[in-house]
Amino acid sequence: MDLDQKEIYPMYDPSHVIKLLDDFPKQIKTTLTTIQKQVIPSFYLNIDKIVITGMGGSAIAGDIVADYCNAEGEIPIFVHRDYGLPNWVNSKTLVVTISHSGNTEEALDAFITGYEKKTKLFAMGTGGQLQSLAKKFRAPFVKIDYESQPRYALGHYMTALFWLMKKINVIDFSFDEIEKSILLLQNLKKKLDVGSPIRENMAKSLALDLENKIPVIIGSGNLSGVARRFKNDLNENAKTAAFFDILPEQNHNSIVGLDFPKELIGQIYYIILESKYAHPRVRLRENILINILQRKQAAHKRVLVEPSGGKFSEIAAAIMFSNYLSYYLSILYQVDPNKVDSIDLLKKKLKDNG
Repeated sequence: MDLDQKEIYPMYDPSHVIKLLDDFPKQIKTTLTTIQKQVIPSFYLNIDKIVITGMGGSAIAGDIVADYCNAEGEIPIFVHRDYGLPNWVNSKTLVVTISHSGNTEEALDAFITGYEKKTKLFAMGTGGQLQSLAKKFRAPFVKIDYESQPRYALGHYMTALFWLMKKINVIDFSFDEIEKSILLLQNLKKKLDVGSPIRENMAKSLALDLENKIPVIIGSGNLSGVARRFKNDLNENAKTAAFFDILPEQNHNSIVGLDFPKELIGQIYYIILESKYAHPRVRLRENILINILQRKQAAHKRVLVEPSGGKFSEIAAAIMFSNYLSYYLSILYQVDPNKVDSIDLLKKKLKDNG
């Protein structure tokens, strides 16, 4: 399979997912403009913790914002992927529920629980039951007008969440950084899109390395949530087994699990996401980990996506790289990146059982 042959892409991408990936910088710009009209009640400033609820591609925005805000702000943020809510939520908790479809049952259950517990509520999605509940509960609702699978709309949701955190004084964040990131992403897109040849395209070349391998993505700090995003993109777009791990925790357990089964080490491919903002000791740990992987003869690659002037730009660039990498691997595997048949089947069976 030659990834430089443009004619192969329509064969396996009939839904034109590539156009959605190309849209990523535009998503950020559009939401940053439209969300300025959103009104937030002044009493939402009186909070002492935040819970972001959602599942799958909708919840990833929560991970990314939580990584950033928990390092920079003073109000703790938790990401909740389940029914209900933790027992400790109360009237001083802001519950932000994200459901792209507006009908994700775990997210709806968490939103209703938040209302019952008299939390402050905020919601985002394309509509559905979540929008109806937000209206009923008199909670602010950010409507995202973007038809796609949830994972392809991440630019909208993470921008909206960063805006919200800024408006309620969780972080001291300049929107200029988001504006600068758009320019960086537009330049990066030229290096990663279908028209960029393999010899100059890091996403294409790494996808070729990953073919018939099991990717293990390792992130840290600012890129912890992005590592999970990489794993999810590879699962959903390329339909491949993939896993993620976080430094420094990886050094306390997973690093030992490289010996058995004996044949597995030849099938694993480690991707270490490098961050300009990583703790100095984490950088040292990365170097030692690379040395151990070399001794174990485990395939690996360190990835620094694009030098950036800020954390938001670094996050956005890494996400964009993940989008294209998983897309090219789907083409190599000759599968439609848009389809998620197993998820569709699971949802049907859940619906059939009430």
